Amino acid sequence: MILTYLSLCRLLRRHGHQRAEAQTPLEYLTGIQQATAGGQGRGSGARREEAAPDVYAPAAALTRVFLDARYGQGPVTEEAAQAARLSLAAVRGALRSAAKGNGRTPAGAGSRQ
Repeated sequence: MILTYLSLCRLLRRHGHQRAEAQTPLEYLTGIQQATAGGQGRGSGARREEAAPDVYAPAAALTRVFLDARYGQGPVTEEAAQAARLSLAAVRGALRSAAKGNGRTPAGAGSRQ
């Protein structure tokens, strides 16, 4: 589960949304939400792109599963792990669609996390 969350952070970083070292997952998610809404997201990346509108909801779902895995009382269920993987795929797809709409080649388009 932690690796899936780190994959999300790497993917978003490649699209200009750097997670600061001291930033909590929920603070990072707030920055993504602000960027999705066209506001100023948090982060220290030199390059800033507006996040695709369809990024926030799956990023939030994956973050919730990560937080449950990291701080929860019990083990992560296979259902929760699968939901996190699907959320990561949804973020990846939304970023690819947004990049195609902008006439750009998406960063990491050929890579799988």
